[in-house]
Amino acid sequence: MTAWKGELIAAPWPLSPKSFVPGDKELSYLITGHLPRTPVVLLDAIEDPYGPATTRELLPDPAEIWDPDEFSRACGDDLDLRALSPRSGSDAPFTQLAIQSLLSTYARPEVIALGDLVPPEWLQAAQTAFPELPTVSETSLPRWSRNLRIRYPHQGDFRPTRVVLASPPNPPKGPTPTHRVRELTAVPDGLFHSPPVWLAIITITPFDEEGRTLGGQLPLDLWRHFISAQTAQELHEGLRIADTFCLRDFRSENDSIEAELRRKFHWQPAGPCPNKPYCEGQCMIEPDAMKAWIEGQDWRKPWGSGIASDYTANIQEVDISDSTAYEVIWARSVRGTSEDDRLRRILTRFDSTYGIPPDELTASDRTGKVSEAFEHQLFVQNVRKRRLIRRYWGYLPLMWDQLRSSIEEEHFPAHCANCGGWMTKTKRKIFHSREEDDECDRDQAKKRKQVSRAG
Repeated sequence: MTAWKGELIAAPWPLSPKSFVPGDKELSYLITGHLPRTPVVLLDAIEDPYGPATTRELLPDPAEIWDPDEFSRACGDDLDLRALSPRSGSDAPFTQLAIQSLLSTYARPEVIALGDLVPPEWLQAAQTAFPELPTVSETSLPRWSRNLRIRYPHQGDFRPTRVVLASPPNPPKGPTPTHRVRELTAVPDGLFHSPPVWLAIITITPFDEEGRTLGGQLPLDLWRHFISAQTAQELHEGLRIADTFCLRDFRSENDSIEAELRRKFHWQPAGPCPNKPYCEGQCMIEPDAMKAWIEGQDWRKPWGSGIASDYTANIQEVDISDSTAYEVIWARSVRGTSEDDRLRRILTRFDSTYGIPPDELTASDRTGKVSEAFEHQLFVQNVRKRRLIRRYWGYLPLMWDQLRSSIEEEHFPAHCANCGGWMTKTKRKIFHSREEDDECDRDQAKKRKQVSRAG
């Protein structure tokens, strides 16, 4: 749990306004210039004359915008996926490869699924636009369809089906970017910024104080999974969180994109340098640092809080003028004895919080009344009031913030008295809960039954 509503920006490499890598800071400015309007940015790093390939596939006349420091022009277009006619792999091969890489990343979720990060409306629109891709799995279909019953309102800045098509900005000529995996290409006003992936999908996920999102939930104890991981591969390709703070050089998604570049343009890209390690190793340093901080109970020491505060550099307090997404998150999280009871509870909140009595809504059923209430002028006036949220650039600052908030609530990190794994401990809780570790919970039940039979 955090004390704030938030917004998580997850890129497939370390990206933030605090970055010292030429181009990354400018790129973060470009992304925030499109917030809070979009949940997804598709970054196309294929250089001229072949790129940006995805923009040319989807938009015949791409726009150009200036980045805040006017270093260079960069492509930036808002596109609603619902406006696209269905495309095949031959019609838009690079766009399909980009979305396919996102789907394959979360094909076997261990902790975080794609539906936890991206709105179900976006997944639905992507499935319609690219019918060849299995965007929604059978296991996620019930939750996906249930969330869509609460329709996102048409008013407000955020659009759950939007994608921004962008290209990396060209930083001024100077030091070579430290994470290039291809040769730099000279351009008149700078150097082409080369992220470690040709096509990168950057997700922007609003979430509430409980970690709930438009399509699911971010684990409140993500730090526990983080410090329990044993290998770099588990952190990068299992939990799928380490890419946001540890550079990984070798990626299978680049192979299919480079194959398409060779097929379509007869172009031989410069691949990664040989004999490079799997990643830069930061992913194994950070969990050790957090584990040492926990085991030493450094939060009780004056200098220990300073260590934790160092990770707030990649947390921004942002003033927003549209909080509609957070109200929809709340509505989708409401539970009831039935769907009708759930809708009744939502309408009761509209009445008590915004002064919108259900009897004044003209729709014939409760589903329609909920949709009508989201468009009501009283609701719009309230969500248009300015509010502060926290913007997290990657998972590392989010996990430290979760950990600190948990300790402030006296939910301390500790080892389970049954299996020894990491958990949150309270005065009355010394074992894993079912939500934390289902296998440990079943083992506890088994041991209790054995004791009962023996006694």
